[in-house]
Amino acid sequence: MALTHACLFYAASRLAGPLAALLVSTQPLLVWGLAWVLFRQRTSRLISYGALLVFSGMILVLVAPSRLHWDLPAAAAALLASVSMGTGTLLMKRWRLDIPALPYVGWQLAMGGLMLLPLAVWLEFPLPIPGASTLAGYGFLTLFGTLLPYLLWFRALPQLDPVQLSIYPLLSPLTAICLGYLLLAKTLTLLQLTGALVVFAGILLSQRSAASPSSIR
Repeated sequence: MALTHACLFYAASRLAGPLAALLVSTQPLLVWGLAWVLFRQRTSRLISYGALLVFSGMILVLVAPSRLHWDLPAAAAALLASVSMGTGTLLMKRWRLDIPALPYVGWQLAMGGLMLLPLAVWLEFPLPIPGASTLAGYGFLTLFGTLLPYLLWFRALPQLDPVQLSIYPLLSPLTAICLGYLLLAKTLTLLQLTGALVVFAGILLSQRSAASPSSIR
């Protein structure tokens, strides 16, 4: 949890939004590879094809309308965040700990934050004192951007294949694009619309897998 968020925020602070989102969207493919390398787990063909379709759609959505400027350390951090999150997902699926979802995610987030605190003190001391508006923003991100999504993620993990589950966060960039179109009057290109349709097709295809997801042994 600590490594994932540290790398993710570092990458987001130095990379263009489309490039950061594209690198993070490699997570389903990384989970597919890690599942085989670490546990010899075979992912069903439909889920595998769905993951490939989703990633292809994300390329059309994120790359087509913008020029991407690479920052190698930040790009490496984005990929490391995906590897870290994917590995954690596989380990949680394998361990099958009999713990309710809310304390499970709460303890992980709390311990991850405590692990990052010494680094924050070392690298950023003195720590900035947040104002009221900053605290309100943190509160929104904490509740709706972290706690609620992770809680739903942890509850879905026992029922879904890890690769299948890793596909759903890719709806986040699509949601941002749709909100930009609806609220900020931003335009969508034909390639973006095509990519969005490909992403949805990949998600639907991944749902047509066998009723009972494969388990990690």
